[in-house]
Amino acid sequence: MYILPKVLKENYSKKKAGISKGHWSRIYLYSSSNTKGQALLIVLLTMAVILTVVLSVTSRSVVELTTTTYQEDARRAFSAAEAGVEQVLLTQTNVTQVLDPSANVGFDAELTYPQLGSTYNYPNLLSSGEVATFWLVSHDNTTNALTCSAGNCTRANRLQVCFGNNLAAQPAIEVEIYFDTSQQSFASPNNFSNIKAVRTTYDPSASRRVLNNFGSTSASPCPFGGGYSFYSGLINLTALIPAPPNCSVNNANCLVMAKVRILYNPNPQPVGIGVLGAIPNLPAQGFRVESTGTAGESVRSLHVVRSYPEPQSAFNSAVFSKNNLTKP
Repeated sequence: MYILPKVLKENYSKKKAGISKGHWSRIYLYSSSNTKGQALLIVLLTMAVILTVVLSVTSRSVVELTTTTYQEDARRAFSAAEAGVEQVLLTQTNVTQVLDPSANVGFDAELTYPQLGSTYNYPNLLSSGEVATFWLVSHDNTTNALTCSAGNCTRANRLQVCFGNNLAAQPAIEVEIYFDTSQQSFASPNNFSNIKAVRTTYDPSASRRVLNNFGSTSASPCPFGGGYSFYSGLINLTALIPAPPNCSVNNANCLVMAKVRILYNPNPQPVGIGVLGAIPNLPAQGFRVESTGTAGESVRSLHVVRSYPEPQSAFNSAVFSKNNLTKP
């Protein structure tokens, strides 16, 4: 049962009592005003919901636009950093360049020659049969020719090699020491006719040593750390390298490079080298490029290390002659 409000009850009573029609107008006006208020409230609630949805969509669009812009700037900054690396590799000098002034796109690339101490960990892992080259002589920064003019050549009487990071893998190594008795490789670039090499080998597997006649590795841990599993022990260069009048391990123009070939490893393994009695220590093994690219507010950096050019490892066991070879 519907219960009339108090005002309606009063007007209903007055009607029954013979109240005039004007009073009913007042009752009608009261009812109309209440309905309009409810309608206004519904409109306001609807507008609030619509406004909330619009603001949500707008906010999401702004976030997506900002994210897209940032990602695009990041890609352009990375591309600018790559362009910086390419320019340094081509010019062999520091390069700073603005590619697009309106969008603040450019790069700043710097070339450095890291000076080493008495040890060097080869930056790449080696698969079985691959070779790591360790230079014992400096290079001219412009021509890459071998030189000791700056004094950055190794004078060492002992060498040590650490290799492998997996005891179960048990890789072996072959160490080749290259030296120049005539010193012509220093005086005349690309003249390597008098370079000689001595080889020594190390294998931690006793069963393989019976077959390959390799030397055994040292039971001592690697003296310069690096997480290596095997250590060659001290390699006596004085005993390995002949001592002609113009070449000895104490002569700055004698030792050229050491090549370490890793063998028998089922997966890539690390290699590191150390020298003792070196004056000075190991020379730079290459150069480093640090390139920073910018685009808008985004900044990206690239670091590239490039080693000096070297003969392909396949040439180590090959025979070369300017004339035809004749088999006796």
